[in-house]
Amino acid sequence: MTAHSPAVSTLWRLVALLSIGGFFELYDLFQTAYISPGLIRDGIFATGSQGVFGFSDQAAFASATFLGLFLGEFLASL
Repeated sequence: MTAHSPAVSTLWRLVALLSIGGFFELYDLFQTAYISPGLIRDGIFATGSQGVFGFSDQAAFASATFLGLFLGEFLASL
């Protein structure tokens, strides 16, 4: 049995961290697609351009999701 070099363990650690980050990113993106129709049905979201800053509520919700993903990735990289 051969011992693993430090480079191999570092590579596997990087693969694991990237996989975990990708899971949570896709989770947030899919969550946006599933939650928005329910919020429209319950009357929480308006269907026209009556939302925040003249954008539709779905657009504001999706942009807030992407902004949160960006800030989370930025802070995780520090």
